[in-house]
Amino acid sequence: MFGCGGLHDEFSLPAFVIGLEQCSEEGCKKAMVEHAGYKYLAVDSGGKSTLCDVDESPDRLETGCVAMGAQADLVMEMVKNLDRYEEAEEGDYEVRWLSVPGLLVEGFWLKSGSEEKSCLVIPVAPLAEELQTKPVFDLSEFVSIIETLATERMRHSDL
Repeated sequence: MFGCGGLHDEFSLPAFVIGLEQCSEEGCKKAMVEHAGYKYLAVDSGGKSTLCDVDESPDRLETGCVAMGAQADLVMEMVKNLDRYEEAEEGDYEVRWLSVPGLLVEGFWLKSGSEEKSCLVIPVAPLAEELQTKPVFDLSEFVSIIETLATERMRHSDL
């Protein structure tokens, strides 16, 4: 790792997690208001990116997964360039991290600060073909896709 003096860029995103059983419009709405922790993103002065999940409970913070390498580099590059997405140009968005571990889906949730603009989701390196069709999804479209994927996954799973 690296010392704090060597950090070049640093981001701390509120993180939200949606379980497979929550992959419905109602379930997602509930999960998306339950703050799970933070996704920390950092780059050292040598250009090495690191991601770290920090889980939050009422009485403590706990470090989860730490990742370096190509995926960390991709996430860092994407967070630095979120304003380049045409869909996000005109709007007041809070950048959050959204994860659906049971579907191996994660990405940026741009939470709209106004009633007139929809929230957006930008998946990071999605495996599901349905999430590879475009770079940015309206939140309702994203929820519809993950609901379908979760239903299929739970039908063929021993979870």
